[in-house]
Amino acid sequence: MNSLNILLSYSYIYNLFPITWGDILFGIHEGFLDFKAAVEHSYNIIEKEENSSQRVLDMAFLHGNESIYPLIDELVEEENKYDEKHAKEKYLYAVLKWVYKNQSTFLEPLEAVECIYADFGYPEIISKFVRYASNNEPDLGSRELNIKRIYNNWEKYLETEKIKWKKEMNIKF
Repeated sequence: MNSLNILLSYSYIYNLFPITWGDILFGIHEGFLDFKAAVEHSYNIIEKEENSSQRVLDMAFLHGNESIYPLIDELVEEENKYDEKHAKEKYLYAVLKWVYKNQSTFLEPLEAVECIYADFGYPEIISKFVRYASNNEPDLGSRELNIKRIYNNWEKYLETEKIKWKKEMNIKF
């Protein structure tokens, strides 16, 4: 799924949306996070909760060469909140925001968006800023204006998602 090989940090996603063990597992499975994110997440839980489960404590004390499996699977099951569709929405937002903020590292940022669009199964929600999918909108008279509209649509998506996930974070915390 991660054809651009974008590796996100735990602290980056932690500040974007509420994180579950299922989200961590999804991110690791799809290559957006490395295994250290699971360990960092356990530290975060221990910091916030007085009585963390033994599995969370075990995850926190894993060494670099130890596998997070099957421990992370057990934590996902224990949490009982895994929703792959929801996790996918979160990472779609996180990756698109990361690419937007790091446009200068891409020769063609909109080409990166097209890769993400394909990687995530062509989600309708971002089609307005995918060059070949945004043909339903009228021509603005120049390539520059049409491209500017695509970038504006990308910005609107990011702002809408930011508000959505911040609301969810406030409910959770």
